[in-house]
Amino acid sequence: MKNLIFVLMLVLVPFNAYASGDEMAASGLGSMSCQRYLDSDQDIRFMAFSWVQGYLSSYNVYTARQQGYYINLNSSLFDSSAQQSMLNSFCRKNPDKVIMSGSVAILSTLLKVAKLPFPK
Repeated sequence: MKNLIFVLMLVLVPFNAYASGDEMAASGLGSMSCQRYLDSDQDIRFMAFSWVQGYLSSYNVYTARQQGYYINLNSSLFDSSAQQSMLNSFCRKNPDKVIMSGSVAILSTLLKVAKLPFPK
């Protein structure tokens, strides 16, 4: 139990990082490198993916209120299994990027498939 608490503290302690190449800042698990994500155990990967789902959900809240549309994240095309596969694929191709960059890539893909605009 002490080991689990120690690992959670290491992973969940807030830290900020600038996602190189992206004009945005990430905090928490969003600033974890893809390589670290890939090297992590299943529990850490689950927590990082939960951060991605929170990012996508917050996008939906924003666009539903401000733009009048949202992505159905529970559809067969966009379910959590598909989203996690996209994150894993992104990270394998871009180990030096951060989880936030993977989240943006997933969002861009989902918007293209759904034929929805990326907000400005």
